[in-house]
Amino acid sequence: MKFQIGDEIDQNHVRVIVHELSRCQLAFDQLIRLREIKYSNKLVTDRKLDLMTYNAYSLFIQHLYEYFKGCVTRARKETGNIQPEIIDGLVNNEVNKILRNWRTAIDNNYAPKWANARSYYEDTCPVNFGSDFRKY
Repeated sequence: MKFQIGDEIDQNHVRVIVHELSRCQLAFDQLIRLREIKYSNKLVTDRKLDLMTYNAYSLFIQHLYEYFKGCVTRARKETGNIQPEIIDGLVNNEVNKILRNWRTAIDNNYAPKWANARSYYEDTCPVNFGSDFRKY
């Protein structure tokens, strides 16, 4: 179904996009907290903690994917199926942008002290990263 920016369908769509991004951020924050707990205790082997961490990761991926789908739908001004490869490409582009931003921050001396060495950010995103990220 086609829609115009600002109409009722678009307004509802924007609410869903904001909702998905908020859920994505919550899942990511939970994932980071759980990983910190795991590694602060010298690699604690706790099955419940591992399951909670995996669940947070899964929710992060799910909501990130839905957020990107919403953005693509809004850009097209049309609801309907979106090929997964389009979202995979967006994920790859974002990873490359993050790597580039870290290199720039290191080169211009405004990276935080805890940042890895520049060599950690030299690679580009593998071509299959987006699809592997979604599938596995």
